[in-house]
Amino acid sequence: MENALDSKETHNTTPRWVWCVMVGLALIEPLLHGWILLAPPAGHVPSGLHTVDTYAYRSAMAHFHDDYYSPYATVDSSVGDRDPSLYALPHHRMYGWLGLLTRGLPLNPYIVLGIAHGLGLFFMLLMAWGLLRVSVPKLAATAFSLFALGGGAGGILYVLCWFAGLTDHADFTDSFQHFFLYELCEGARYQPYLLTARLYYTVAMGLGFAALRIQFSVLRQPSTGRALMLLVVYGLCAFSNFRVGPMFWAVGIMHLLVFPALSMGQRIKFCSLITVGTGLGALLALRMLRLNPELTESAFRILSGQLWLFPLLSALGLVCLLLPLGLVAGIGQNPRWARALAMGAVGYLVLYGLGYVGYVAYYGNWLQGGETTAAIAVSDWAFLGIVPGLWLGWRCSEGRGDLGSVGWYVLWGLAFLCGSLTAMGQGWFLQFMPQRFVVILGLPFAVVGAMGLQQVGCTWPRVAKGLHGGIIFCGVLSILVTWMGTYGPLGHDGLQGSYTWTRQAYMTEQDGQLFQGIEGEVVLAPSTGTPLFGDVAVLRGHKTVYGNGTLDYSRNIMPEIRKTVHEFFTQGTSETTRRALVDRYGVTVVFCPDTAPVDPEVMKEFKTLPWLQVQDSAGQGVVFRVQP
Repeated sequence: MENALDSKETHNTTPRWVWCVMVGLALIEPLLHGWILLAPPAGHVPSGLHTVDTYAYRSAMAHFHDDYYSPYATVDSSVGDRDPSLYALPHHRMYGWLGLLTRGLPLNPYIVLGIAHGLGLFFMLLMAWGLLRVSVPKLAATAFSLFALGGGAGGILYVLCWFAGLTDHADFTDSFQHFFLYELCEGARYQPYLLTARLYYTVAMGLGFAALRIQFSVLRQPSTGRALMLLVVYGLCAFSNFRVGPMFWAVGIMHLLVFPALSMGQRIKFCSLITVGTGLGALLALRMLRLNPELTESAFRILSGQLWLFPLLSALGLVCLLLPLGLVAGIGQNPRWARALAMGAVGYLVLYGLGYVGYVAYYGNWLQGGETTAAIAVSDWAFLGIVPGLWLGWRCSEGRGDLGSVGWYVLWGLAFLCGSLTAMGQGWFLQFMPQRFVVILGLPFAVVGAMGLQQVGCTWPRVAKGLHGGIIFCGVLSILVTWMGTYGPLGHDGLQGSYTWTRQAYMTEQDGQLFQGIEGEVVLAPSTGTPLFGDVAVLRGHKTVYGNGTLDYSRNIMPEIRKTVHEFFTQGTSETTRRALVDRYGVTVVFCPDTAPVDPEVMKEFKTLPWLQVQDSAGQGVVFRVQP
């Protein structure tokens, strides 16, 4: 039975509701940036940030027309503070081009950034819709609705907790984290709305979907022009985001291996074509990255980990009920060898899940911690499940029915789900940051979920409609909670207080006054607290010793300089150590913010130092002028 959304008209045209969804989601960032600027909470002013990474986007927007100047480059930088190696990632160039294109327009750069992020999300959704239409036309509309609007338990649970007054409970932050992490916190997650503030992901994902769409076209009607376009788009995807590009290459290889009616020679030719395109793009990106080896070392020191199982299940919500049905139907659409591999992956996931639940049950940490430890404990043992899975897959018969490319989506989802969850080698695999694989799981989850809905609808059409409506309701609620609460003014005194790293958009009026009294300084601010005032200082025209931008734009090892700055603001640090830091980095101003106050005992120590003079104060904030 075909879902009501998937009428014959949707196979050849784009329904109005699809356009409305794409435009509506694309408007989130522009409208929110305007709201942040125009209607701050009482007693606060905009900081210039929105999410924790806004510093990177706004700094990169200025670097082309400012001769590669970096305010994060300290005086001991081996390349000075104006050098291309300070902007070594491809997406730095992407934001730089955005800055060049919009330079001279009578628009606040903050607003420009919001508009660009909205356009990036629109592009990604449009390309995803185009891929669905050619790959699974009978499921396209349902799958797109699940992809763009589907959600899990996070939003509705937060609203219920808020109504019940539980959000003020001392244990709320730790207990709710599993529901918050993958559904209400922006980042490289599988739901598109959580990517909206990351242009370098939405553009790369859109290019990846476009490459797969072109691949379908090339396989059905081969031509030199289409083949060249395929190579170029795969290359652009890998260059724009060298994490995402190789993932789409792997998905494209899977598609070529299971696509029917291709000779071995054709498979080899097309596999070589997309490999060359992806390889050229990734190599060019990595060549740029080699300009700044400190960036690579810093990133690998602070980023690691696998996907956490329980938060993922929470984010999937009702879709978890549909995925098994979709898997059963979709696995049979593959060739025998692919069915065997798919069932091997299922066997791994089953043993992994059983071991994981057993481990957590034994230690009783259902809501607070233990996810990575559990993954390390069970990941290697779960490989035993592959053997019976392979046997069952080899023996199972080929499926029937015209399901388009559902079988390919099943392989896509299983491969990256296994890869993102595992901590194999007793944690050795964690160094490759497997949790990053989750970003590519949204579309296969949506297609397999839509297949499951169709299976339910064949017998219980009302149940299928109820499940579909429930998933969309949960998703819309999660979108509202995320962008009005976690990252919007409505959550400044609520959800952002529970997860303080999200409280980036505002600082107190007192800090705004303090910044008005300084100009063109080298600012030393604390390396803790939210927002980081090193980043806030940079957005107001100052240089800084430390901020989040130290990772991207400084040629310093971020954890090392963070530790040094933290020591300066730690009680009991000697005057000699503090003076050495000030002299080393040419600090002219020590900024102690009111928004995230420095320890009063440390402030007392600062006031006893003869070479620190109080220049200004407001609330609990103090600006110290460094004396010669």
